[in-house]
Amino acid sequence: MGNKSTKLFIFATSSQRRIDLIKNIYLNKIIFVQHCFDEKKFEIKNIKQLKILARKKAESIEKKYVDAVIISADTAVFCGGRFLGKPLEKQEAKKHLKMISGKNVLVATAVFIKDLKSNKKTSFVEKTIVKFRKLSKEEINWYISTNEWKSKAGSFAIQGKGKVFIEKIFGDYFNVVGIPICRLTKELRKFGLDYSYDKRTV
Repeated sequence: MGNKSTKLFIFATSSQRRIDLIKNIYLNKIIFVQHCFDEKKFEIKNIKQLKILARKKAESIEKKYVDAVIISADTAVFCGGRFLGKPLEKQEAKKHLKMISGKNVLVATAVFIKDLKSNKKTSFVEKTIVKFRKLSKEEINWYISTNEWKSKAGSFAIQGKGKVFIEKIFGDYFNVVGIPICRLTKELRKFGLDYSYDKRTV
């Protein structure tokens, strides 16, 4: 039998993409709140720092709750070992697109889960390789004109118009969108949350 726990599950995120993906599976079983950690003051250069950032997002809200499971995540894009963050303006986005043109890009999502009452916690990193085809100057300029690059790590959105640039994906597609759903559901079961016990009308 599944665990019908009434424990509060809270996802600390401001990402609408993550919210949409998770809500579709868990309906009202997870509450979404914005984390209070200032990401702009935290520099990411590698996977280890990405895991720290995910944990800090959770820690920024955990004092508000007692008996709850806090979930947090952060996604980063790396090309040739170099971290590509969210571009601040068009020129930076163009630089990113030129860099990933014809290359394999690593997309990593760090997830942190903590049960505040028992202090049980876990963290993991899911990695996906995205292979980009060679982009022309005209294609890069077109993509910049769509404004889809704004607030996107690596300056692209795989679920949007950016999909036309991608030749192959090695790994979890949803990890690139923002959260590795398959791995997340496995881990949440260990904390008492099972999506298969949602009451739905078919």
